[in-house]
Parts: sequence; structure tokens; C-alpha cells
Amino acid sequence: MLTLNVLECGRRGINAETLIIHGEDANDWPWHSVVYLLENGEWVASCGGTLVSEDVVLTAAHCIWKRSPPHMKFAFAKYYSAFDQIDDFVQIRSAEKIFTRPEYQDYRSNYGSDIGVVVLSEPVELSTYVKPACLDWKWSNAPVHLSENQLGTIVGMGLIENDQKATRLQVLEQPVVPPTVCIRNQSRDFKKYVAYTTFCAGWANGSSVCNGDSGGGIFFRDVSDPDRWILQGIVSVS
Repeated sequence: MLTLNVLECGRRGINAETLIIHGEDANDWPWHSVVYLLENGEWVASCGGTLVSEDVVLTAAHCIWKRSPPHMKFAFAKYYSAFDQIDDFVQIRSAEKIFTRPEYQDYRSNYGSDIGVVVLSEPVELSTYVKPACLDWKWSNAPVHLSENQLGTIVGMGLIENDQKATRLQVLEQPVVPPTVCIRNQSRDFKKYVAYTTFCAGWANGSSVCNGDSGGGIFFRDVSDPDRWILQGIVSVS
């Protein structure tokens, strides 16, 4: 249930600017969730997610597909990837319910409809450090934000240099790439993932999202209020 105060969503609470290859440390993205999955008895940072209300997280379907809620945890205001490493202001929640689109079939459906909705076991406590991103219900920002070279921001804990997994939250700006350019510049295997429900973003120099960044959001500034950030996409495949 989306009960958030829309006037408070999408605002970063601290003046801090500090997948992701060639990214920088991320200090203040209060809606980002680190998705931990239980693997061989340990909680592993596996994906990202975005808080959109006090008790709802959006992520990629492939992050939670065929997983059971007891095997997931969602950490907010989490700067370090290690589950047991204490962060100031961190909040950790379990999943109560998870939802994916019925047509989603992972790689068998070319990751189409790769979106998952998670209802948390209990609401987070909204604060400067934990708050939801905005959703553009009227789609009023789409014509501007999804135009060629428009910069979106992605945060995550994927690979950094030399295939090393990030130990801290990273941030990277990526430009929107037109579908025709995206298809032309990618391998034949990648082309099947480009559809009317998706869009491409990335740099030619290799700065990109990687394993571990999946499920995190790509955010754009509100055209009518640049201090407000809007979720416009979810990292799926790269």
C-alpha cells in the first residue's frame, strides 16, 4: 500500500556528493536498499532495490524470482556491503510478500517484465537517512528524462575495477541511449533484451552497471523541481 507523503519523497537529506565500474562512493541515497539473499547460511549482498513507500520496495524480478521471503533481507542506509558490518542509521527489514509479473520467466522470456514488488514485514522509520524515491504517476517527466544523453543516476554494490566486488555503495551517472544506437552497439545476444518496455543507458568508455547492481533504480531529477529525484527505471541486464 502506497501511503507516503508525496511532498517528502525523492529528497536527499544531506549535502553529500561523493555495477558499477569507474563509479564513486555514494554517501546519500536514502531510498536505496541493499537486497541480501541467504546463500549457504550467509547473507550476501546480491541486488539493489528502491524504497517507494514505508513498506514497499521495487527491484528486478530476476533478483527475487523463485525465492522465498524468509531468504531475503532489505537494508536501508547501508553504506558497507558486509551484512554484519554496522552502519550508523541502518534499518533492516524482512520480506512479507513478493510479487512478479505472471509473464516473467527469467531468461526464457528474455527478462521481459523484469520488475518485482516486495512488501516488507514492517514499515521502515522514515528519516533523513531512509526515505522513499518519487514515482512519476503522471509520466510528466518521461519526454525529457528519456531523451538522448539525458543523465540518470544509478547506485549499487556491483563489480568495480578488475572484477572486484564493491565493499561500499557506489554511484554512477549514465546517459540515456536511443534504442537504435543501443542495438547497433551491442552484441547480437543483447539485442533481444531491447523492447518497448525497456530503455538503454550507458557510456562508451566502459563505465557501467554490473552483477550486484541489478534491481537498483535509475533516477532523474524532476524537471519542475531539481531537488526531487524520480525513479524512472530498474537495472535489469547489462
